[in-house]
Amino acid sequence: MAAAQEGNYTYTVSGSPAVATITGYTGAGGAIAIPSTLGGYPTAAIGNYAFEYRTSLTSVTIPNSVTTIGEGAFSYCTSLTAVTIPSGVTTIGDRAFSGCTALTSVTIPNSVTSIGNEAFESCHDLTTVTIGSNVTTIGNFAFRDCTSLTSIAFLGLVAPTVGPGWIDYAPAGLRGHAYAASNFPAPGGNFKGLRMGAVIPGGPASVIPASDSTVLILVAVIAIVLVLVAVLFVMRKCEGEK
Repeated sequence: MAAAQEGNYTYTVSGSPAVATITGYTGAGGAIAIPSTLGGYPTAAIGNYAFEYRTSLTSVTIPNSVTTIGEGAFSYCTSLTAVTIPSGVTTIGDRAFSGCTALTSVTIPNSVTSIGNEAFESCHDLTTVTIGSNVTTIGNFAFRDCTSLTSIAFLGLVAPTVGPGWIDYAPAGLRGHAYAASNFPAPGGNFKGLRMGAVIPGGPASVIPASDSTVLILVAVIAIVLVLVAVLFVMRKCEGEK
């Protein structure tokens, strides 16, 4: 379908039910809130390179309807200082925020499962990152050349898979933080080149992996069976003695 225009946004419509994907932005920039619908269709995706080089953008609020932030979606928005990523987003694409040199902090919601290659590369003013509990993969060079980064907090109990060079050129003072119940290394330990700092206070209790739970159930069942066999043996022995 050909691109349509509503206000400052160009978009396409696809899927069933139909949803809108933003393909471009023609506004003046500044602080913007992306609309949750375009042409009457839910805004479900920020398309590839939709806001690339929009150097006048200073902050962006993404609506809850969005599930995907595409490749290079906000790359080289060099005045962008803040972005609100909603809880509906599941994927942050390759180079999505690469070169956003003024971005200072990022919170990845729990809904996100993957962070793409070079997603935040060369975000020179980025100091803190919070990574949600369901992120399972962080791509190659995702935070490379983030030269002001001091803290990466992981809210998940299971450490994600990370690609090569994911924190290349990070400052020496960068520390990772996770819950005590997680499988991240203890403070002072090393997670894929990241030195772990103090644990995050509170947090969920330790979770038994599914495989371990299965073993525990089997052990419990076997123990019950053995007890029942022993009881039956004793009862029969008693009856025989009568």
